[in-house]
Formats: sequence, C-alpha cells, structure tokens
Amino acid sequence: MKNIFIVLGLFLILSFIFLSQSLACMFDTDCNIGGKCVKSPGSIYGVCKGGLFPLQTNQQSRSQQQAQQQPAYKDVCNCKGYAGPGGPCYAGPGGPAYDGPGGPAYAGPGGPCYAGPGGPEYDGPGGPKYDGPGGPAYDGPGGPAYDGPGGPCYAGPGGSCYSGPGGIARNCPSVCK
Repeated sequence: MKNIFIVLGLFLILSFIFLSQSLACMFDTDCNIGGKCVKSPGSIYGVCKGGLFPLQTNQQSRSQQQAQQQPAYKDVCNCKGYAGPGGPCYAGPGGPAYDGPGGPAYAGPGGPCYAGPGGPEYDGPGGPKYDGPGGPAYDGPGGPAYDGPGGPCYAGPGGSCYSGPGGIARNCPSVCK
C-alpha cells in the first residue's frame, strides 16, 4: 500500500513538471506539430500557440488581452506592472520577467539582473549602476542622473524627462530613476 502512494505521488509530480514545461518553449520545435513559439521582445522563453493540439483557443483570456494592451517593461529587473500570467511582469517559466536560470530577469551570476561585482546591475564603485560621485547613475548636482533643475533627469516643465503637456519625456536617459 505504501508503494502505491509513493508511485502515485511521483506520477503527480512528474505530470505537473511535464505540464508546466510544455507551456514554455524556446524554439518552434518545442511545440506541437504546426505550433509556433511566441515570445515577448527580449525574452528567451515563450508560449506555444497553435499546432495539432493547441493549448490556446480562439477566445483569449482576460489576462492575455490585458498583456496585449500593456507595454512590456524595459526594466525587467525591477518590473512594476501586472505580474499575472500573460502580464509584462509575469515571472513564471516563459514569462517576460522570469527570474529562473536562463530567464530574462535572472539575477544569478552571469544573468542580466545580476547585482554582484561585475554584474550588469552592480551598484558598487565602478559598477554600471553606481550612484556615488562620478558614477554612471550619480544623481547629485552635475551627475548624469541629476533630477534637479537643468539636470538630465529633470522632470519639471522644460526638462527632458517632463511628461506633462508638451513634454518630451522620451528623451529621458535610461539612468534616470
């Protein structure tokens, strides 16, 4: 009797793993015959659409419709949008903010969101996100991320980051917070 429960438990675990992996894909060949691997811009993983046994129907769910209307967040390392399935900040397998190994928001060594020394999100001295004097994200007077009047990140009227009527916030540097 004990063996039956062990076998049943293993079966359920393997079924869950198989089903969760079948939703994520990297290439069209990971999908059913005739299916396509659809990815968000900049994503490594996507979701299979179509094929002989499609997982998606012609009627899209509400979360998928919302995802099409919402822009993808540029900073997936600090995403602040909808995090449900299909959302621009979804962190599950295949999601645009997936933070597991190989994901677009992976924070481990070598990942695009790694904040340790040498990582693209490192904010210590010499790092690409360093906000101390002389750093590439310094927000004090004269710094590349200064948000006071006349600064490159100034969001008041006339500033390059101003998003009010007549503003040109699209010219705001990426180091601006």
